[in-house]
Amino acid sequence: EAIVKIVGNDWADLQGVGFKTDTGWVERPGTNSVRDYDALPFPAYELLPEKQIKKLDIFQINTTRGCPYVCTFCVRTMWGRVYRKMSPENLAKQVRFIKDKFGFERFYFGDDTFGIDRKHLEGICDAVKPLEIRWETEMRAEGVSEEALLKMRDAGCYKIGIGLETANSEIMTLIDKHLSLEAVKKAVAAAKKVDGISFGLFVVFGLPGETEETGRETVEFIKSLDLKTPFGIGLETPYPGTPDFE
Repeated sequence: EAIVKIVGNDWADLQGVGFKTDTGWVERPGTNSVRDYDALPFPAYELLPEKQIKKLDIFQINTTRGCPYVCTFCVRTMWGRVYRKMSPENLAKQVRFIKDKFGFERFYFGDDTFGIDRKHLEGICDAVKPLEIRWETEMRAEGVSEEALLKMRDAGCYKIGIGLETANSEIMTLIDKHLSLEAVKKAVAAAKKVDGISFGLFVVFGLPGETEETGRETVEFIKSLDLKTPFGIGLETPYPGTPDFE
């Protein structure tokens, strides 16, 4: 819709763009998010350069858009906070097309917060299980349970990451993560009961209020979990549009 308006030189109610007029530059923040994810046509996968695409070993699809959480370091300017879901049936159609056309067996469901809607998670598992693919994703710790992991594993999931960011309660409050360490411990305990799924954590050093002491606190907490799988380490990068940048 945005492209049609731009081609037609119709800028009246177009949001999330910047353009030049006779009097100077105009910037319009925000975006008119499409609330019905299934109303969007499939991406033109058939136009992808097949030779180059087949060199990849995994293909990304987002099953949702938007994140209702407000972590201060996270870029939400693309999808926003409004949580929209692709139907499991629609996802299965896209996965089947990509698998048949390009031969992919592994997929990354790159949602901001996969599985916060349990019914949607279960629907996705039911839809992709017959396709016999292997897939990975990232979740909030609160959404991880032994029951959910068993369902996901049986549908082909082999890898999950959750964002811890920090183990320091004051920093957790400063970044508006709204995550308890107890929830992380429960998620790890559930993961240890389910064979066949690699489970790891993501941490970010250098967040507001970070010191050498708080960094060590995070390291010691991770060590206490006795995880057998890798975890990801990042450094705080204040992206434009985030509270941390401002």
